Amino acid sequence: MAKPTPKFTKDDFLNAIQLVEKLNRPVEEIHKIMLREYKKGTQIKIGSNYCPMIIINRTKHVVLSNPERLHLHPLAFPKFVELLEQKGK
Repeated sequence: MAKPTPKFTKDDFLNAIQLVEKLNRPVEEIHKIMLREYKKGTQIKIGSNYCPMIIINRTKHVVLSNPERLHLHPLAFPKFVELLEQKGK
């Protein structure tokens, strides 16, 4: 039997400012990586067919310079931490 897709609320999606509190990194560094991954269209695969974008533009604006516009998908948190660690090396 297939596992049901988890349900998320909009509060589960974290922006760069909220990630600063969890990851203890500068907001500029987090936002830069979020913006890069959003432009690349990076996805994660959950199960066999569930592939959400890891970074979502919740406001649908073209100007993405505000760190509150991009949000991290809740299932992509481990992948994002991995991307932060790779950047540090």
